[in-house]
Amino acid sequence: LIRFFLKDIDKIDEYIEFIKMFKEKDILVNIIQSKKHIKDKELLKKDIATVFKKLHPYCDKFQIANAINRAKWGFFSNDEYLQFFKYN
Repeated sequence: LIRFFLKDIDKIDEYIEFIKMFKEKDILVNIIQSKKHIKDKELLKKDIATVFKKLHPYCDKFQIANAINRAKWGFFSNDEYLQFFKYN
């Protein structure tokens, strides 16, 4: 499991170099949201697409979001999380 914070999108190449060190492993990337990305749906779509495009050559398993019951991640409940991704 490697956690990728969307707030670090400008450092994605550093994450790629780190992931390459584990080429023999089955890697799951947890894409961790930020309030900024939850508030700006177009930014969220753009940055998640960038993550998939750039990381897919090195891994093919992704978990979207983390700790959805914490205000600092932008969601206050499971229902809010599910509703957000249902319509986006």
